Amino acid sequence: MIDIQIIIKGEKAQNSFSQKYYYPHESDEEIFFNSVQLVIARIEKKLKINLNEVLTIFLDFLVREHRKKRDIDEIKENLSKLLTHDQVLIGVPELVKKIEFSGRIDLNPKFTIVLNEPILIPEYIIKA
Repeated sequence: MIDIQIIIKGEKAQNSFSQKYYYPHESDEEIFFNSVQLVIARIEKKLKINLNEVLTIFLDFLVREHRKKRDIDEIKENLSKLLTHDQVLIGVPELVKKIEFSGRIDLNPKFTIVLNEPILIPEYIIKA
């Protein structure tokens, strides 16, 4: 069972929203993991992914690592290294300045993970 609420906060208050992922049965999870494979195929083809695909990749990693009994701090650290700004569409890094995952996986206790700037934007220097 996957029951996760994701709250996304962007650079501006109006860029905030939430998304619920609820897969109560193994067959539901199979559909989710099939969609993950489609997103991974896009990344492997060097295609940029959108915000929903970013959330799919993050959630997939979170679920897999949580089921391997990884420590929450380790999961949090590795989540922020999953994607670079070059792999996502323009504007996505600005939309995901902060992501909060809360909920439960299988019958484990509820948890919350908060990521600040999960997709870093490089600083540009304009030379005159």
